[in-house]
Amino acid sequence: MSAFGNEERTSKTYASINAGKITVRAKDQNAIGPNEAKPKPREITDKQTGEKRTIHEFIYDFLKGELTSVKIVKHEKFGWQYIIELSNVGDDIELTIPADSKYGDSFVTKLPNLKLGAYYSIKPYNFEDKEKRNKKGEPVKQIGVTILIDGDKDKKVQPAFTKENQGNKPLPTSDNMDEDDYKAYMITLRKFYRSLVDQFNAANVSAPKPEQNNTPASGKGQEDDLPF
Repeated sequence: MSAFGNEERTSKTYASINAGKITVRAKDQNAIGPNEAKPKPREITDKQTGEKRTIHEFIYDFLKGELTSVKIVKHEKFGWQYIIELSNVGDDIELTIPADSKYGDSFVTKLPNLKLGAYYSIKPYNFEDKEKRNKKGEPVKQIGVTILIDGDKDKKVQPAFTKENQGNKPLPTSDNMDEDDYKAYMITLRKFYRSLVDQFNAANVSAPKPEQNNTPASGKGQEDDLPF
């Protein structure tokens, strides 16, 4: 065996979601990100200490790539998180979504309709619905993620659970739950959602890998994207 050799190295980009956008943490305010993006400042507060500090992030409308892995992990500080890994032209992206969030709920309800090895575009959203109102008469806030097959806006991945077909999803015990009952229901519901990750991985163990579309994300189309 030779004493010399080359170790293959791959880059990994860590992304998250904030205010309906994909965000990637920048080292500092002078860093240059994918697509020659410039970082924007955001003030964050440590929930445990109350300490405020400014971070810099690259902000994108969506990211896309081949789905290579989905995991559910429990972080000591941040709780349960969905870890979605994608690959695009040699770059690996790890998108973290809090499981106890509307983004997490939206993603995981579509998970049974996803396949490892397929090419997707993930676009978060966060907006006020002008047509719908809550009990207080305020616009309903719509929060979640849209997943497109091969990045095609006409090929949306649909949720596995709908009003017409709830499957084996836990259902509310009442239409008029108080705050405590609602919290208890959400704990049960999100525990069920987390179990979907194991079911997804079990279903994909022996599944044949589909033909993949290796079209790289490039330039600026209707939206900024991550060129991974």
